[in-house]
Amino acid sequence: MLNAGTNYFYCQRDLGRRETSGRWTNVRWAKTDDDKGNTNVFVSDVYISGGDNDRPLPGLPVC
Repeated sequence: MLNAGTNYFYCQRDLGRRETSGRWTNVRWAKTDDDKGNTNVFVSDVYISGGDNDRPLPGLPVC
């Protein structure tokens, strides 16, 4: 679980699973540590602002 607001991400990769939320869709997932203390958690790029459909997030390296 990530709380709304500013979060950090290490990298992103295609996990082969498409996630869709409203008009946003992507197969890329970003790796982070969540707000409950879990490490190496992947969050779909559709929930991170700054990207486009089916495109990597700009400036975030590939895992």
